[in-house]
Amino acid sequence: NGLRNALFGGFADLDDRADRGPLFENAVFGELLKGLRLLDELMFWHSKGGAEVDFVVRRGAHIAGIEVKAGDLRAPRLSRSVRSFAGAYAPACVGVINGSLRADTSVSGVPVLFRRPWELGEVLAQLGG
Repeated sequence: NGLRNALFGGFADLDDRADRGPLFENAVFGELLKGLRLLDELMFWHSKGGAEVDFVVRRGAHIAGIEVKAGDLRAPRLSRSVRSFAGAYAPACVGVINGSLRADTSVSGVPVLFRRPWELGEVLAQLGG
């Protein structure tokens, strides 16, 4: 991100940037790579109906979905995508990585952890092993 920003002069405040979402997702991706184990698989999920989950981590027989939200969240709200993914795959958990909210809830019996990027390890810990 830093090299890209230097080349294109993109050092404006994050709140004023049109590419805030992709930059935040890329930063979370970098943190996610640091927390993966050697045999973990990293994927994404997209349904025929258009629902998406940004990252899916498989560790052995367990999976976790990770949805990235660049905005500051005030309350735990579950997107259609998170609900669809949880209902279809019964993952160990779903993490909603965002800039402000730390909260726990569930959908279809699946724990949903709202965490900040530096707390991503708590989501991955739900995979066990």
